Amino acid sequence: MWNKFINLLSALFTALNVGVALWFYLTTDEIAIPAHWEALESAWGYGRSWLILPLSALSVFIYLLLRYSRRHTLVNLPFAVTNKVAAHPLIVSMMSRATFLITLALFYVVLAVAQLVPLHNVLLFLLFFLLLSDVVWHVIRIYRVRK
Repeated sequence: MWNKFINLLSALFTALNVGVALWFYLTTDEIAIPAHWEALESAWGYGRSWLILPLSALSVFIYLLLRYSRRHTLVNLPFAVTNKVAAHPLIVSMMSRATFLITLALFYVVLAVAQLVPLHNVLLFLLFFLLLSDVVWHVIRIYRVRK
């Protein structure tokens, strides 16, 4: 049940991502939007307003890739799993949470490019740290139930 809720939130963030990008592109003139930020969180590179559309398309592609790719779930683990029945729910949970955190980060970047929120690199690093921590936590749990 929890995984379905997380997957629903991931789909919602992806849809909002596309909505914000389309709204921004259709309601603004050709303006320069921030495209690159430095470590001190100030923009140093600018691009055209249409650049928000490929960014949003990239987030949709990443969401679809993470959500619907049919690769075998036990391939990328650094150890052999014999108890696939116990490991499969953990792998599904790991992929659901990873998809959620990645779509949340991409939605935040699109909001920052649309200049609706300021971009704080600390938030992106925090999301990346949460993603890595969650993957490590799940891999440890999968390792414990592997036999």
